[in-house]
Amino acid sequence: MKKVLFYLIVFLLPILFFSCGIIRNHNPFVREQLINYSSIDPEFSGGLDSLKSYIERNLIYPKKAIDSNIQGKVYASFVIDTSGSISDIKILRGLSKECDEEAIRIIKSMPKWKPGYLWSSNTPDRVAYTLPILFKLPERLKSQDTVENNNIFIPCESGPSFSGGDAALFDFIKNNLSYPRLALENKVEGKVYLRFYVEVDGSITDIKVMRGIGYGCDEEAVRIVKLMPNWIPYEQFCGKDKGVKRQLLTMPILFKPTEKDLLFDSDTTIYTVVDMQASFVGGKDSLDVFLAQNIKYINECDVRGKIVASFIVEKDGSISNIKLIRDIGCGLGEEYLRVLRLMPKWKPAEKNGKIVRQEIIYPMVIKLL
Repeated sequence: MKKVLFYLIVFLLPILFFSCGIIRNHNPFVREQLINYSSIDPEFSGGLDSLKSYIERNLIYPKKAIDSNIQGKVYASFVIDTSGSISDIKILRGLSKECDEEAIRIIKSMPKWKPGYLWSSNTPDRVAYTLPILFKLPERLKSQDTVENNNIFIPCESGPSFSGGDAALFDFIKNNLSYPRLALENKVEGKVYLRFYVEVDGSITDIKVMRGIGYGCDEEAVRIVKLMPNWIPYEQFCGKDKGVKRQLLTMPILFKPTEKDLLFDSDTTIYTVVDMQASFVGGKDSLDVFLAQNIKYINECDVRGKIVASFIVEKDGSISNIKLIRDIGCGLGEEYLRVLRLMPKWKPAEKNGKIVRQEIIYPMVIKLL
């Protein structure tokens, strides 16, 4: 009897140990060591909330799984290499052939992650992740859901989301953020947490700083959000509360100096010839639209011609030293200066790889119809 009991224990121990490993992997996002232990984990652009949102927006429920009422989680592992690329995708525990294939497709479609880093140095590390992908059917399917290639896209809710997805949002912030001069001089970096509403038409309202880092970063984060185009609003497809709804979002905006930002120095020279011109956000056409929408014409004036003004685009994109070079009278010169003072920050100029101050001379033509 003792001998039988001994064999039972030897046989069951590996099974119990393996089962515990599977239970541990039920954690929604489990990081597993691949080569070295990382001090900073790999991160999907925008964090875990963005990762979950990405999966929800892009998952296509296989029709065969719908017909068979298959629901649950597919557990997949993959490796995030030193460049942030994904490789070695494996299904650890699946639902069905179709759901497993869809989980693999979702992971393959992901943009690059931010790689993990080692404790000992600032060296990127290859790290394995275990990720559950949920397949859950809504209470009832909408009759207008479209079927394509035997698959059907059936989200229970959608958005709010930035047009183009998380990668486009990341690029928008990266391309429009001007690191505040005061923050660079005081070596300030970190995350500014904002709260705002995405209205039913996709517009953004009621922007508030929930947690800031100061030194001009809070104001810059608010400016970035104000610049954003309309979002795709939140929409619920299932249950009693169907329809497009106003939604509250919280968003972190990261301030971390790039190499170009760190090239910021004490050079106060005002340049007219540069390698990359300072530019209004959206380009010349957007600037002309801005001017046309804000200039207030005086009806009694019967003048036409060209008003010319100059101004300095500072290293942080702000506008200074606005001067009138040529006027045509009737108060239009003063009005032009007033509107120029309303301009948002520009993208600053660059020369020899450094951000510099640039003088801009910009004319406005007055034509009476």
